[in-house]
Amino acid sequence: MDNEKGFVCGKGIVLKTTNGGNNWTINSNSFNSNAITFVNELTGFVVGASDSREIRKTTNGGNSWLLTFLPDFSKALTSIQFINPTTGFASGKSSAFFKTTNTGLNWSRNYTITGEFNNLQSVYFSDSSMGYLAGTYGTIFKSTDTGNNWTQKAPYGVLGTFGQISFPSQHTGYITGNSGSTIFKTTNEGLSWQNLFTPFSRILNQYFVNDFVGFAIAWPKLYKTSNGGSSWNEINVPNDTVNVGAQFINENTGFIVTVPYQSTQQYFKTTNSGNSWIPHIFSPGYIGKIYFPNSNTGYLASLTITDTSNVLYKSTDLGETWNFVGNIKTESGNVLINTMTFVNENLIFVFSPNSSGNFTLYKSTNGGNNWMQSGDFNERKIVRFANQNTGYLIGSWLFSNYVWKTTDQGENWDSIKMGEVNIYDISFINDNTGYMTGDGGLIKKQLQEVLLQWKVLLHSSRINLL
Repeated sequence: MDNEKGFVCGKGIVLKTTNGGNNWTINSNSFNSNAITFVNELTGFVVGASDSREIRKTTNGGNSWLLTFLPDFSKALTSIQFINPTTGFASGKSSAFFKTTNTGLNWSRNYTITGEFNNLQSVYFSDSSMGYLAGTYGTIFKSTDTGNNWTQKAPYGVLGTFGQISFPSQHTGYITGNSGSTIFKTTNEGLSWQNLFTPFSRILNQYFVNDFVGFAIAWPKLYKTSNGGSSWNEINVPNDTVNVGAQFINENTGFIVTVPYQSTQQYFKTTNSGNSWIPHIFSPGYIGKIYFPNSNTGYLASLTITDTSNVLYKSTDLGETWNFVGNIKTESGNVLINTMTFVNENLIFVFSPNSSGNFTLYKSTNGGNNWMQSGDFNERKIVRFANQNTGYLIGSWLFSNYVWKTTDQGENWDSIKMGEVNIYDISFINDNTGYMTGDGGLIKKQLQEVLLQWKVLLHSSRINLL
């Protein structure tokens, strides 16, 4: 209100200060509120936090509050602003936007903004005519006529759900956004992100071998960029289709499988960045997964043709020959070899269904020669390691707002709740610095060794206009 007087609101309370915030007194503790604004020293408004269409008004500096119910609306309001003593605006769930021209005596709803699941989180007018609305999943509207008409500047879902992370260096990173239809890029360790506006959709996998050269599988095609995502060129592949089993070791050398998982004995290799492909036949069995934890050592997980057992092979000559390592066996039977995670050439994790209908995580510390149990979980999960000791598990089927952390190479796992949104991927560029993505355009960055200390870089479902 001024340098001395001010109000704050929250869950079940409104506080007031008259000395610049040095001391606060309880003004009200009888209702929940999301936002508060004052027209002058005496007249102010708060909007409710529950699904109750409430606006409360005071005309005596907050000593008492008069309750008003909005017409034809039963959801929560999230933001309120007045541009002069008589004209004000309120926004909320289900695309709700209300306007008053008589200091809150009456409110009228603008129905030109639609979308049942588009929650408008914030309203802000920079002057008497120009205003903005920000909502879930990056939605932004603009008005130039005091809120009578609105133009959508960023559509619902422009950021959507962030997914797979690829950081080829400390400063430069790439994240799959909009539920797999675009890629976002940062060159300043996540402080800001640029939409690359890719020419494809349904990105199944993306990874960068350095700051500028990257590959994307947008089924059924394979694409490459050599300029940090500014432009993408389709790579011709055998059979005109590629599955998620593709991997490039460096800018030139890569492997692809062109038919569905575990139904072929053929893979293709390129040494000239995809300009040509050399077919290779893997006679021992069907190919499940090819992975190179480093440029010298590669593994191929296979399903044998005769008895459908899972077998692991190893290559030390860039996939030209494969040597038998051993059967991937557990007491519960076959493992899901497409879930294998290689921390390094010795430390491997893999999930296996168990007799109780859940999944057991197994690990090998000697390159797949022997396997031991690491934990039981209600679903198979994505395994990510920051170093050989510290790792994380996140959901892969039943996405969860919990992650699991180990600091002893998977001997023990602790579950940690990461807010209210589902987590989709975690990636580390060194022992201490990592990135996490999730629902609603969530990006978090860790700067400490403990998982609890994460900083939110971006969360488009909670965009607030300042």
